[in-house]
This record gives sequence, C-alpha cells and structure tokens, in this order.
Amino acid sequence: MLFIALVLVNSNKVFGHSIPLLRRIPVLRFLLPFIAGILIAELLPTFLHLLFLRLWMILIVCWILLFVSYKSGFRKRHYFGGLLQLYFMVAGIGLSCLFMEKYRPGHYTSVDVISGVKSRVISSLQGKKKSFKVLVEIEAIKTGEKWACSSGKMMVYLKKDTTFEAIRYGDQLMFNRTPEMVNGDSNNLAAKLSLHRQVFSRVYLNKLIHLKSKDNSFSFMATAIECRRTIASCLMEQFKGSKEAAIAVALLVGEEVSIDEDLSTAYAATGTLHVLAVSGMHVGLIYLLLGFIFKPLSNHKTGRHLYYPLVISCVWCYAFIAGAAPSIVRASAMCMFFLIAKWIDRKNLGIGSLGASLFFLLMVNPFNIYEPGLQLSLFAVWGIIWLQQPILRLWVPGNWLFFKLWEVTCVSLPLKS
Repeated sequence: MLFIALVLVNSNKVFGHSIPLLRRIPVLRFLLPFIAGILIAELLPTFLHLLFLRLWMILIVCWILLFVSYKSGFRKRHYFGGLLQLYFMVAGIGLSCLFMEKYRPGHYTSVDVISGVKSRVISSLQGKKKSFKVLVEIEAIKTGEKWACSSGKMMVYLKKDTTFEAIRYGDQLMFNRTPEMVNGDSNNLAAKLSLHRQVFSRVYLNKLIHLKSKDNSFSFMATAIECRRTIASCLMEQFKGSKEAAIAVALLVGEEVSIDEDLSTAYAATGTLHVLAVSGMHVGLIYLLLGFIFKPLSNHKTGRHLYYPLVISCVWCYAFIAGAAPSIVRASAMCMFFLIAKWIDRKNLGIGSLGASLFFLLMVNPFNIYEPGLQLSLFAVWGIIWLQQPILRLWVPGNWLFFKLWEVTCVSLPLKS
C-alpha cells in the first residue's frame, strides 16, 4: 500500500489534481481517506469487520485491473481516482480491524473469570512515585484449576520494592489475581487511550513469580532497551552516580533514572523539563551534527546519493540506541521523509514530508492517530512550517549572524503562540 502511494504521488491524472490544495500537497490524496477509514472503523459493529476485510481484498484486485487499463491508455481519470480513494478508505478500515486484538480468537477478554495469569514483559520497567509500571503480553490464563493458552496486553502495577527492579524485557511474570477491566464507557480519556492501545485490563500486585527470560532469539525491542540500559550504566559509572550523571543519561538516551526531586522541580519551574525526555529536539540536534560531519559529501553530485542514506541510517541508529521510544520513532520518521524529499528534489518539503511520515506511522499502527504525543507533535511541526516563513519575512537582517539568530527565533515563536 505504501508502494502504491509512492507511485501515484507524482501522477497528474488521479483524482484531486483539479483541487489546488491536493495538487500542491499530493500526499493528502491518499492520507485523508486513509485517516477517515481508521476513524470509521471505531464506529462499525463487530460483524462488519470481516466484511470490510474481504472488501479490501476485492478492491485490491479491481484496482490492479483498472491500473493496467489506465497505463494502457485509459483516460477516465476520475473513475480511477474515485476507486483509489475508496481503496485507501477501506484499507484504513481493514487495517484497523486487523489491529483490534479484542476480536481475535483466544483473547483473554472472552473469558468471564480469570484467577491466574502467565505473561511476558514487553516494555521497560517505568518507575512512578509509589509504584512500578510494566506492560505484559498474556501467554496463558487460569480459569478454575485449568490453564489455557491466551493472548492480549495487560498493564501491571507493582509495589515499589527493590525486588522488582530486576524485571527486564522478555521476563516471565506469573500471578494469581483477577485483573480489573478498563471501563471504556466512561468519560475518562486515559481509559479510552488505554483501549486504543489494545490494553484492556490492569492489575495491582504486591507479589508475583518472576522468571528470568531464557529465550536467546533476537528481539529488536529487547536489544534496543538493553543497549540504552548499557549506555546509561556506563554514564552513571563514569560520573559516579551524581546529579550530573542522571541528567546526562536523560538527555542522551532517555533512560529513566533517579533525578533529584529539587532538581526536577527547578526544571519544571523554568519550563525546560521536557528536555530530559528524548524527543524531536534531540533528533534535530543529531541531524545538524551529522549534516556538519558529512557536508563534503552533499556538495558533490555523486556524493549526495551517499550523504542522504548515510544520515538517515545514523538517525535511525540513534533512535535504536535511545530505546526506540514512541517519541523518538516519530521524530526519526519525520526526519527521514524530510531528507528523502530533499534527496529527490521535491518541492514543498515541509507539509509533504509531514504527511508522508504520518502515513508511515499509521501504516505501522493505525491507532497511533489517537496518541496525544503524535497529535501534539504533528500540530507543532505544522505550526512551525505554516508560520515560520511569514514571520521570517517581517525583518531580514543584513548581518549573517543576526539573520541566523532571527531564523532560529522564528522557529520558536510559533511554538509560543
């Protein structure tokens, strides 16, 4: 589906070419119906999910036949474009249905009474003020005296005890306790967000059976988290566990370590607490550093074809080292599409790259559209792109240094408005 979008983005004969906005930003031609499909999927009753999955398959065949006739001289571009819009809308519905874990066979929500759970950790341990939080994937559930294979995600809250600090990604957790189901009918936005993340229950524990993982197979997330933890340990060892070490670890790799409460309050009071979490700012700084290091390559016609893949690869390597957190993945995707647009000399780099990165993130998981972090990042970048140039034109300093300072100021002003 992503290949289809990339092929058609340059076409002048698809639906929407006569509309100025869609002609100027071609990515919207398939992004808007795709998002509409994701939102519609939430409103559909369960029995229609399978119907739309089958319709998606039928539309793929119809679209291929129409595309062949289109390439061989078919001139009914509005019929072709109309079917294309319908395809992406149904694709949004179908992909959302595939990601709805609750309706999969063997999901634990289909069982009325659960007395025990066997699960595997699928996130890093997060420390809260009075507890630890970790996401688990259920492998089996106990009903009565019998164990049965099952699936689904659950949020586990643990008493803040040093015995639980050894929990790592991939470890197995077993406990005999009935989980509490998340109520999605209330007006609690946190509960609704949990359901969109496919986490349908939670449990609070004081004790459990913790088994270390003996699985030696490769796991991307496990390797990323372990890489981040190793770098954090090295930094803490070099700085002898000081306040500076905690800040350095938070700034460089986003590992949550103990930061002094007074120091955290001071950062919050100055409005700079967000810099302690790895985000788009860090990716931007990495991109600027890489651009400076590899700049000689970009000045040559042949070297630029090595420059862009090299910078993109390094940005994703940093995302991997930082633990592949959602915020860093979003920023890396936006940076990647921005660089790809520059590489192929596309006009309108900003909005087009932003739309392409959003489409990519929704392809990975359509329910990312409900993530507050993604929404805030999206509108913040859109605001910068929309307002930065008009503000920049208000004053053009003759001095190069003043111009660069004014250019940076024009980027920050839309965020303050």
